[in-house]
Amino acid sequence: MDKCITIGLGEDLIKRLADLLIEQSKGSPDLSRTLCVFSNRRASLFLIKELSKRLGSSFFPPKMMIDDDLAEEIVRSHTEYSVMPSQESQYIIYNLAKKHAPSLVRKRPGFADFISWAQEIASFIDQLDMEAVDDKALSDLKTHARIGLSVPASINQLLKNIGYIREELHKEMEKRKQYSRGYTYLKAAELFEEKDISGYENILVCNFFYMQRTEKEIFKRLFRSGKASLIFQGDANDWPTLKENSAEFGVNINSTVDSRSSNACLYEATDKHAEAGIVKELMKKMVSPGSDTVIVLPEYDALLPVIAQVSQHIGEFNISMGYRLTRSSIYYLLMSIFKAQNSRKKNGHYYSKDYLEVLMHPIAKNWEGSVESKSARILVHNIEESLSSLFVSPEDIEKDSALLDLAADEAGGGIKKEDLKNSLLSLHDTLFRNWEDIQTFSQLASAVSSYLD
Repeated sequence: MDKCITIGLGEDLIKRLADLLIEQSKGSPDLSRTLCVFSNRRASLFLIKELSKRLGSSFFPPKMMIDDDLAEEIVRSHTEYSVMPSQESQYIIYNLAKKHAPSLVRKRPGFADFISWAQEIASFIDQLDMEAVDDKALSDLKTHARIGLSVPASINQLLKNIGYIREELHKEMEKRKQYSRGYTYLKAAELFEEKDISGYENILVCNFFYMQRTEKEIFKRLFRSGKASLIFQGDANDWPTLKENSAEFGVNINSTVDSRSSNACLYEATDKHAEAGIVKELMKKMVSPGSDTVIVLPEYDALLPVIAQVSQHIGEFNISMGYRLTRSSIYYLLMSIFKAQNSRKKNGHYYSKDYLEVLMHPIAKNWEGSVESKSARILVHNIEESLSSLFVSPEDIEKDSALLDLAADEAGGGIKKEDLKNSLLSLHDTLFRNWEDIQTFSQLASAVSSYLD
């Protein structure tokens, strides 16, 4: 196999990888001695699917890793360690700042006050480690800080001390045998030996574009071992980053496929919802959009508007981008539950406004228990209209026969008062009572589990 393989941007990377692996195995179903290193985990899922389709029978897949896994495996072959929790490193930084840069914590005396700064400092040190920035470069930073850069004084103060804080943080990591992500990469680049990859016959470093300095050092050592092949997508003449990679690894990154022949059209829109509308119109013009159609979104905020617009014009589709839990309706209901518990009185009565906020949430008022969601909505709206006091007891509402009779009459269709009451009991248990006496994480997990079920 060639030690540097370049494919065009318009080519299918997964299919080319499957070709290479099958050719390399010479028909054998055992691919387990080959390691594929990706920049994300999703690529491995698609490669396994493609290999399964091609081979048509049982097989031993290649070992799949992302770059983080590779760095961890290299370090663990030399020493035992665990991942340092982010808050742990932030607390260490807080204590170091208190001791050696007190001006940084003067206006933020407590850890809770300083934590946002600690997060930024930890992230900055992680980047320094990933890029293997040496002490000389940090000395230059300190020199500039003493002169006084055109930034706030607190930043100059931080720059003066960043080298020392980083050094002491590393010592603490070594003492505890707990490493951050950046320090793991730094250690892997320092410790790598060929025996670390003795379990693999072939290694494919797949489609990395920009690489941190420590990543480059790890991949260069893999490359020099003679076991690794580098796979790039694109042409160094078109992409400065690939040109830099070409010089760094001493290989030619030249694609024989012209990637500039695609037909691109640009459309103007006023906002995300207008963009989603344009996507809908384009999809409507397509005869049968299928698995060869991809909609690429620059940020997750556009996901729901696009789904709302195009879902009626396409069949099944796969979403491969992350969507923040904090933007979901489940998250907002959870926040409403917590709010109701915080305002609950010792006698078990809930602040009416917070109680209703939970009940009026779309998930709650469309609850399907002993009755259908339509009847549950009628019951919830009747509860809303009947409340007149500042605080309310769920038990009193469950005993309100007049309320249940009225809701049953409005629901019609033979809905019984007992069924409405059972549905209300289930709703109160799941969204209120199960959350009232939580003392441990286990109890919290049980409450969340009953809520999600």
